[in-house]
Amino acid sequence: MHYLEMKQMVKYSRRFSAQNLSTSATSLIFQIFDWLDVLDDKDSRDVHKAVAKISPFFDPEFLDSEHGKQFKDSFMLNQDERAKHPPNIRSHNSNKTRPEQFWQEFDEATQKMKHNDDLDALPFEMDIAIRPIIAHRKVTILINCVK
Repeated sequence: MHYLEMKQMVKYSRRFSAQNLSTSATSLIFQIFDWLDVLDDKDSRDVHKAVAKISPFFDPEFLDSEHGKQFKDSFMLNQDERAKHPPNIRSHNSNKTRPEQFWQEFDEATQKMKHNDDLDALPFEMDIAIRPIIAHRKVTILINCVK
């Protein structure tokens, strides 16, 4: 949900900076063009995207405009509240910081395993997630042994 909201915010932020040449985001884009000697169209699009991603956090002009009004009370911009609710999916948070109930289903499944390679004891959902990781590690070990 937050990813989709972020994508929408970036889209509207790009529109806002493209329509108004007097914004601080637009002047930042031109400064970056000058610093990096951007001549390529692909590079200029990358700079526009990068500035559009950061400008809502630092540029109050966008949030006061018609484009940014809908994001003014966004959960993404309220960092104190967002920090109280870390995601329970892939993130920069360590596995050590996850609550105990997050691991409960996995611990119960591993208790049913007869030995370390008994992956058939794991539920199918876990099997899809774990097998590619194990296969990648085995291939990496084999490649290192061949070298």
